[in-house]
Amino acid sequence: MNLKHAVRVLGVVLLASGVLGLIMPVAIADFAGLLVEPNTANGMVEIGALYGGNFIGLGIVGLYAARDGFDEGPLLIAALGWVWLCIAGGRLVVMLTRAAEASSTLGWLSFLLEAAVGVVFVLASRSASRPL
Repeated sequence: MNLKHAVRVLGVVLLASGVLGLIMPVAIADFAGLLVEPNTANGMVEIGALYGGNFIGLGIVGLYAARDGFDEGPLLIAALGWVWLCIAGGRLVVMLTRAAEASSTLGWLSFLLEAAVGVVFVLASRSASRPL
């Protein structure tokens, strides 16, 4: 599988994850280990925004950037990679400095997944800048 195809697959996965974040915010919160106070809308709105809208946006940008013949595609793909690497870095800093209890298996798996997604996007941007 070439890396441009991997960007397209990640774009679809992010888009689908975002839709799930919008239609099933409680399930997403439970999976992520987040506690949403009963009878408050703010928590659900945050889950929808961050795990819904944000992932939909990242997926759409990935799919848009991976179009054939799009000259600026590699720049957008690289930007997505750096966003994911920053997400992973933020998680790592908090796990190591502020929240030892967040350094659970799920926390480390999330870090590894985010870092891997970031690396795939960065590597794909480099290969997409050359003819595939």
